[in-house]
Amino acid sequence: MNPRSRFLAATLTCLIGASSLAAPGVAHAAARCGPNVVDPLAEAPWPLTRLRPDLAWPLSTGVGVKVAVIDSGVSANHPALAGKVLPGHDFLTDANGSNGNEDNRTDNDNGGNANGDGRDGDDDRDGNGNDGDGNGNDGDGIGNGSDAGGSDGNGNDDGAGSDDNGDGSGSDADSNGDGSGDSNGDDNGDDNGNGNANGNGDVGDGDDGGADGSGDGAGLSVRGGGDGGCDENGHGTLIAGIIAGGETVSSGFRFHGVAPGARIVPIRVLRDQRRSVEPGLSGDIADAIRLAVDEFDADVINLSLTTPPTAELAAAVAHAIDERVVVVAAAGNTGESGVESGRPTYPAAYPGVLAVASVNAEDRHVASSTAGDFVDVAAPGERIAGPAPAGGGYLFSAEGGTSFATGYVSGVAALIRAYDRGLSPAEVADRIVRTADHPSDLWNAEVGHGVVNPVRAVGALDAPAAAAAGEQSVRNAPPPPSPLGAVSTTAVVVAVLGVALALLILAAVPIVRRGRRRAWRAAGR
Repeated sequence: MNPRSRFLAATLTCLIGASSLAAPGVAHAAARCGPNVVDPLAEAPWPLTRLRPDLAWPLSTGVGVKVAVIDSGVSANHPALAGKVLPGHDFLTDANGSNGNEDNRTDNDNGGNANGDGRDGDDDRDGNGNDGDGNGNDGDGIGNGSDAGGSDGNGNDDGAGSDDNGDGSGSDADSNGDGSGDSNGDDNGDDNGNGNANGNGDVGDGDDGGADGSGDGAGLSVRGGGDGGCDENGHGTLIAGIIAGGETVSSGFRFHGVAPGARIVPIRVLRDQRRSVEPGLSGDIADAIRLAVDEFDADVINLSLTTPPTAELAAAVAHAIDERVVVVAAAGNTGESGVESGRPTYPAAYPGVLAVASVNAEDRHVASSTAGDFVDVAAPGERIAGPAPAGGGYLFSAEGGTSFATGYVSGVAALIRAYDRGLSPAEVADRIVRTADHPSDLWNAEVGHGVVNPVRAVGALDAPAAAAAGEQSVRNAPPPPSPLGAVSTTAVVVAVLGVALALLILAAVPIVRRGRRRAWRAAGR
């Protein structure tokens, strides 16, 4: 197989019921933390030549901005991402690091009464569901498939699991399924909101944020564990590289992200890029958005995915925007299950979200990019290269997709947000669409307001607050002197003198003629 086409050519078999990222399937065999790729860049990444984000770097590189990438995880192993990936959250891995069967989203996700995972609304933790109750499925990070309390035969599972303690110890002192011992079954333990240690995914910021909704309500209950640094697919890592990758050189070709000063917060909700209509996935994405806002203080959220719309998802997006977080989402790829041209896709079509279409190297709309009246802007989305999760090489997608285009726009949003933190999400979006390279009709359903223009989007700002973020502020810098200034001044003087001389000559002509006729004699003689 051509090594440059190894990325996104086949799909991984996954246990979550799958999802849709806005790009085609993947090409590497399943790995614990992603495909090991050593392939160098085979050509210069054309999007960087087309967009030239580096021209905006004297104004902003994105320093101080956190971009949450809700995707397949982000690996920090590649040199382009070294030191740029912060700890995040993994919805697919429990606190023990288990990557077992997480298919626990077949329930209604109404918040649950389980005192443990807060996600399964219908199953009462009765020992027969797919919720990590000791039957080996370990879906919500409650147990590790063995449930140290003897699989909790009484069906209560109120703290008996091997890591369902609430205190992060990974061992329930009583383990009799009645919630006694360290966990008390109600997540009272020592859960101070560390996010990963407590097995039940209670990422709170206070005592007993409550997987069961009890306590002081300060925390957000989510399932899973881990920091989001495992990317079995490669998609999330590539997106992160597009957004904030540092400068690297491969086979003589330069690679970098749009906003290399920004930092990435990975939130893993997906294993591969296939679409699923299961409502639980939208619930996980909604939880991931809230987590990004409330726990990780994200400034920008990148959603290179599509998923069925739900009230929970809409509310999470609205919450992010209310908290002044810029939300950027892929318009989707026509032909994927549930994606039709002209019909809105979500979360891109929600109010306040920047919906991104894709173009090719000729600035033409990519045929697979979903068109519709919700499309705001476009960016490169074909023949895309970026860092691989392992091996130090580069993944390549010939087909591309709106996923990757979304990364470029999120990078521009990070540049703007770092340059002027006073702008609201609506003002950041307005800046991006108004400064885009507009199509002839100014807006259309295929590319929205046109291709994003990083340097113009940042440089057109009126009130930068870059100094507060450690950026160089050039708002009051005088324009550089023109190297032709002296020449220009001389030219003006010569032109004025030339005009004056011409007028004198014209005035002298009749005088000379009259003088000759009179033989230069005085008048009256």
